[in-house]
Amino acid sequence: MKLSFHEPPTLDDLRALGPLPRLQTLKIEAQSVGGAHAVLKSLAGLHAPVLQQAHLGDLALQDIEALKVCTQLRRLNLAKSPALRSISALAG
Repeated sequence: MKLSFHEPPTLDDLRALGPLPRLQTLKIEAQSVGGAHAVLKSLAGLHAPVLQQAHLGDLALQDIEALKVCTQLRRLNLAKSPALRSISALAG
């Protein structure tokens, strides 16, 4: 699953997606359009228990607690996430 937006959004979380029980790869790209930049503050609402790869760099993420249920996660890109204060959700 790849999420793309025509205009850079500012999203609080991913609750609008609903459960994604078969999702294995998630890629959310931060693209700049006219100087505006995409922002995703939290992964709250992400329910993807079989997620194996997540590419979430450069999104201004602050909270990744939703990754706790992603026990099959093998690859994770959180590059350029200076607002992220804790990765404790990744502790097995």
